[in-house]
Amino acid sequence: MLVKINEYFSGDMICCSNTLGKLTVRWIGSKPILNSEYDVELDIEKTLVWGKDIILSKTVKHFIMTEKALTVLNGVLESVDADGYAILRVGNSIVPFMSEGTAFEIGSIIKIKVNYITVSPITY
Repeated sequence: MLVKINEYFSGDMICCSNTLGKLTVRWIGSKPILNSEYDVELDIEKTLVWGKDIILSKTVKHFIMTEKALTVLNGVLESVDADGYAILRVGNSIVPFMSEGTAFEIGSIIKIKVNYITVSPITY
C-alpha cells in the first residue's frame, strides 16, 4: 500500500494517508521522512474475533481510518483458511490477519477494528 507520511507522534507511532483515508500506525524500521511516500506492508499482530473485531459492513466503500483511537479497515473478505489466516482486500492492497470463530462468507464486505496496525516499508 502506498502511503504518505503526515505526522510523527510519540515513539514509533505516525500518521499516514493515501487515497483510501488517513490512519495512525506503528512504524517498523528507520524513521520515515515527513511528506514522503512509501510502499508499505500492513500487519495486524492481534488475532481477531469474528463478530467482535470483524463485523459485516454497512457500506461497500473501501476505506482506512482512525476512529476513537481504533484503526478501522473496510474492504472485501478475499479468503479464510482453516487455521484462521484471512485476507482482506482494501482498494488495491491486501491485508493479512489471523482470526478465530466462525468466518463470514468469502466476498463479504467487512469492517475490522483494532487498537493499531504496524507498517513496514517494502524494500525491493
